[in-house]
Amino acid sequence: MHRLARLRGVLRTRPELSGQAPEPPAPVALAPAAPWQIDVRRWPALARTQITLSGEADAEACEALERAVERARSHGDAVSLDLGHCTLPSTGRPSPSS
Repeated sequence: MHRLARLRGVLRTRPELSGQAPEPPAPVALAPAAPWQIDVRRWPALARTQITLSGEADAEACEALERAVERARSHGDAVSLDLGHCTLPSTGRPSPSS
């Protein structure tokens, strides 16, 4: 019985149970999301790595892609690239086919 009394006291001090509004969480500054994403899937037993680049392939994305390929090759893996979901950044110039 004594244990339940202590528990009841603890529950009453929680703000959401005592009628007080809980304090909102402090705002957190998030880094802006990159316009691209690299996914690396590795199969060590097969010595194979698949790297997928999606989004807008700017200079930073190309550098990250190069690092991912170098890392995979350092393991001795065969590397396959999937670039089907990436786009080149717009330069404002018409494409050669126009």
